[in-house]
Amino acid sequence: MKADGVWANIFRFVTREESLSEMLRNIPLFQSLTPKELRILERVVHIRTFEARQSVFLETEPGAGIYVIRSGRVDIVLNDQTEHPLTLAELEPGDFFGEMALLGYTSRSATAVVRERSELIGFFHPDLIEILNVHPSMGAKISLGLAKTLAERLRYTNAQLRSMWEIHSDQRSEFDAKLKRDSAQPQDAKLKRDSAQPQDAKLKRDSAQPQETTQPARL
Repeated sequence: MKADGVWANIFRFVTREESLSEMLRNIPLFQSLTPKELRILERVVHIRTFEARQSVFLETEPGAGIYVIRSGRVDIVLNDQTEHPLTLAELEPGDFFGEMALLGYTSRSATAVVRERSELIGFFHPDLIEILNVHPSMGAKISLGLAKTLAERLRYTNAQLRSMWEIHSDQRSEFDAKLKRDSAQPQDAKLKRDSAQPQDAKLKRDSAQPQETTQPARL
């Protein structure tokens, strides 16, 4: 089962195979970096290969950092180890996920499972701290990019929730109107019966009275 929504990549615009530097530059966190800073970043990131059905990380475990899909596909899944897992997003090359973990070792909110053999680019919290210490200006740019990315995610989430609330509100209004109509019908029927009773009773009494007969007069 798949759910559309917050995990879907709202930043995707990769349309061709790119070099590592080009792919990193297209990630919102790194868009402000200069070519020299991108070369530094290339030496810092980690290239990791995962086989099909292998987990990149598990729901509730401590997060380490962001992953960028260089090749392959990754599913973001809720309740992966249950009978009814929910696929939140199906990610493709150029997509990224897990960026909130760059803020610190927060727990993962879902499981990332590789759908096919994939190559991922990892950039972790300790890497960001090291860059902030050695290249403060570069680290500040990445931190600002992270803040903008999280803000955009939040706006997107709010828009999705607002849309869902409006749909629910419309459905509730329709339900309330139907309930009101249904509850009014028995009362209307009762009023109709009550208004008919006096006339019915009168007709019944009139029909029950003996008919007067006219006797011929005696002379």
